[in-house]
Amino acid sequence: TYWFAPGTHTLGAGQSSQIIPADGDTFIGAPGAIIDGQRANLYAFTQGARDVSIRYLTIQHFGAPGSNGGQGVINSSEGAGWRIEHVTVRDNAGAGVMLGSGNVLAYSCLQDNGEYGFQAAGSHITVDHNEVVGNNTDNWEARQPGCGCTGGAKFWAVNEATVTSNYVHDNLGPGLWADTNNRGFDVEDNLFAGNQGEGFIYEISYNLRLAHNT
Repeated sequence: TYWFAPGTHTLGAGQSSQIIPADGDTFIGAPGAIIDGQRANLYAFTQGARDVSIRYLTIQHFGAPGSNGGQGVINSSEGAGWRIEHVTVRDNAGAGVMLGSGNVLAYSCLQDNGEYGFQAAGSHITVDHNEVVGNNTDNWEARQPGCGCTGGAKFWAVNEATVTSNYVHDNLGPGLWADTNNRGFDVEDNLFAGNQGEGFIYEISYNLRLAHNT
């Protein structure tokens, strides 16, 4: 277990400056603990370890505006079994969080990231009680017309996901977008508001339960 004291902890550019967890590592922030990429480092937590936990940290300023397209700051390799809870992920290029098989993203705020708040692939993913707000600040659809790569979040070829009690609002593009070959989703008790596109899209996918959303 690694504990971050209050205050700002900076990571510089380069592979050696990024955090590479081992299987089962836990990273916990004290109140006010921030990991800052200084707009130079693209990633905070990298490579494919399993069962990593990240809690109570603010993670910000990874990647220069307009960089990191299709990439993510936390769990950049979509490692399995990660739990990301009570974190704030803001003002990063690309996606704030990448989710892989068996991942849980809960009670977190994903705000003002350059492409998505989060991007997901794999199976058995849980997204519960998060705020996804103001993402796609780099307007990727304008940079790559027709890319379909904008909005609050993107799911791609996910087998079984539980998406519950999230507040998804004021994103540039759709709120949550399940795009191609997703199946077995339970999307319930979410609030979608003020997104530039659709609140929720389930595209070229099947076996969806959509209930009690606003």
